[in-house]
Amino acid sequence: MKKLVIMLVVLSLTMFLFVGCDGNDEDYNSPTAGTAESPTQLEVTEFSSTIIDGIEFGLSPEQLLTKLDDLGLELVLPENAQMSEFDFEQIDDGRVYNSDASFFFLTANGEKISFDSYGDITAISVLYNADFITAEGLRIGDSIERITEIYGTNYRQGSMEYSFYQFYNGEYYMTISYNMGLVVNISITEVRDFFI
Repeated sequence: MKKLVIMLVVLSLTMFLFVGCDGNDEDYNSPTAGTAESPTQLEVTEFSSTIIDGIEFGLSPEQLLTKLDDLGLELVLPENAQMSEFDFEQIDDGRVYNSDASFFFLTANGEKISFDSYGDITAISVLYNADFITAEGLRIGDSIERITEIYGTNYRQGSMEYSFYQFYNGEYYMTISYNMGLVVNISITEVRDFFI
């Protein structure tokens, strides 16, 4: 059940990125929200875009599987996962597909790597690994006060299933979700044209 809740949170955060939200109740997907040079209203906050050592944007699904194997990270399927009948070919290598042909891999440690339907990484997330720590020192389970101590106050705040802070480093978004005052997951998402 816990994994199902976590999966719903990640899905909700992904939906947020498509819908948009900022602390000023302005639609950051609006034409006035940014330009190609600055795709967000958020000021730049320095943070590392690598949250899982060796896992980087730009890896193909096959390269990712090799890296996960090298790191000793075992793939698992979400509790409710099943091979669904879609109108596209599915590869049975641990991918969990969405109806739009996008997919993700989930490790036993709670790392989730999401791909678009073209096979490009769109998000790298840590969902429930209490041993995880960002390069800047934030851990799953830390207080929300710790978020602003480390990353400052240049964030967009919102709420889906969980509340979250979202930061921008000039190239990627970092979304930190929290529940009952504690960090529950951290995700790095590539900034794409459809976020503008």
